[in-house]
Amino acid sequence: MSELISVIVPIHNVAPYLHKCVDSVLKQSYTDLDILLIDDGSEDESGKICDEYASGDRRIRVLHKRRGGLSDARNAGLRAACGKYIYFLDGDDYIGEGLLRKAHEELTRENADVCCWGYTRISENGNILSKQSYETGEFAIETSRKKFDFLTERYLTERCGSSAWSRLYKAAVIKENNLLFEDDLTVQGEDTLFNMRYLLYIKKVCVIDETAYYYRMRNNSLSKGLKQTELRRYHRSMLYLWSYFDEAGMREFQEAFYIIYGIFMLDGWRYLLMRRGICEMQKQMGTLKEREFADTQLEKILYNRKKIIKYCGIVRGRICLHMAKMICRKKSWYDSLVYWIEELFLRMSAVLHKWGKRLC
Repeated sequence: MSELISVIVPIHNVAPYLHKCVDSVLKQSYTDLDILLIDDGSEDESGKICDEYASGDRRIRVLHKRRGGLSDARNAGLRAACGKYIYFLDGDDYIGEGLLRKAHEELTRENADVCCWGYTRISENGNILSKQSYETGEFAIETSRKKFDFLTERYLTERCGSSAWSRLYKAAVIKENNLLFEDDLTVQGEDTLFNMRYLLYIKKVCVIDETAYYYRMRNNSLSKGLKQTELRRYHRSMLYLWSYFDEAGMREFQEAFYIIYGIFMLDGWRYLLMRRGICEMQKQMGTLKEREFADTQLEKILYNRKKIIKYCGIVRGRICLHMAKMICRKKSWYDSLVYWIEELFLRMSAVLHKWGKRLC
């Protein structure tokens, strides 16, 4: 007997791509679906297209709402979902016809709590740009130690993806623990925050070799509304997560929180440093309202060098340490030189890895 999967599709002004998106769900080889089209205040023909689909397929329900953003639209879908499993699909993207069946089969066969996979980047007009896959396998995370290791060694280091659309979730875990997406527009990485909290309540993760999620690279999509050059968004996300650990009584996560802080903030630091320079990075960190919290985490990063390198890897770990020195203004000309050499090495390694995958 098949089990119902709720497919939640947040939609805002994506009329040119919406048919491709919804058709890809209707063509799924796994047919026991509860399809929720969440019209997030669209001003184009998106809402009308949704209604037309609903009139032609009883599995489709449409929710028209005032503009609230990606997280708010997903949350509306979660409240209305009635499936045993939850899947999120952005309205300007689409999926391969066998994706949900493969994910469901793996999830049930391995008795896992979430199934993850890779994706394919496509241009705005649908041309394939690149593919991203991840190491496959099953990962038991029953204990707090194993959860922390999985978060830091795999999840935050992008070894199993971080987006909500690259996962099939169990609805019971979400509803029993009142998990929702953070719709505060002052944070960065709503998907990351949601997934990190979800992982705290589960025991097993499986990753499959699949890239049949087609991610459309658009400048004005719902998921690209935040400025990566604003470090306060990254910092606010970390404050939000710290408060969550505190309320949940997860002291072991708070004691080693500097590792999560360093890994998560690293992308924001690097992005800003490469485009705006060290002075702008120091300025933004210096104007944080919660600078004392940031300084505490930075001092712990510098004090626990071996652990940072262990969880981040040698190159990323050393870059994280140099960044912390720069922000704390404890850098020397030597630190700056070493940072740029290791940054160059990291970028060259990524390019060589990509070329190697293409040759294979």
